[in-house]
Amino acid sequence: MGRILYVIYIVLIFTPLFAIITILTAVVAAVGSIIGLERFATMYPGMVWSKLTIILSLCRITVEGRENIPTDKYCVIACNHQSAFDIWALYGYTHIPFKWVLKGSLSRVPFVGWACRKCGFIFVDNSSPERAANVVYMANQVLKNEYHVMIFPEGTRSPDGRLGKFKKGAFKIAMDTGAPVIPISISGAYQILSKDDIIPKRGHIRLKIHPQIDSTQYPQDVRGLLSLSADTRAAIESGIVP
Repeated sequence: MGRILYVIYIVLIFTPLFAIITILTAVVAAVGSIIGLERFATMYPGMVWSKLTIILSLCRITVEGRENIPTDKYCVIACNHQSAFDIWALYGYTHIPFKWVLKGSLSRVPFVGWACRKCGFIFVDNSSPERAANVVYMANQVLKNEYHVMIFPEGTRSPDGRLGKFKKGAFKIAMDTGAPVIPISISGAYQILSKDDIIPKRGHIRLKIHPQIDSTQYPQDVRGLLSLSADTRAAIESGIVP
């Protein structure tokens, strides 16, 4: 009975409210960026949107290790990707200025894609080597402008909740810019909304923020890139709880 009532709540109450606050958030963020309030527009509308989404879904969040995010430097933040709820957990509860590295397909989502472009988020385009290399350049500009770069090294949501294969983009950005890498482990989001689900379940998401990894301590070659990726993966995997 509890599950049936929750599904009814999601369909009749959560979904319409979520659609309204998503559109409002996109408009506020985009307009804020257009009129010169980029720092406010990039951080706070998305934070409010995410917290409201988590609250309306009747889910809980626990964050551990927020003190591991430095205030005197800007980092590449690498997280495992279990669910769409990862976005709301990270955006709403890390409390830091960052810009996303996103799949190119998200740029076509109504309102959301427009707002993300206006906020200066980075869309991955692997259609040519030149466009793929431009992601590193754009991420470097984001770090110089005093934002963290938020990226899912797996590139897409896990099909089964387990940690997938890492792509090299996040670590190339870190090594090319000298930015530290901060691993974040996300647990519980897959149980709330898996890749194949439409209706979420109630649940508890845990974020564990690990100490930074100094990318400048790795050789500037393929071996160093692979070692940085492996160490980041090991940190993330160590913090994922069933």
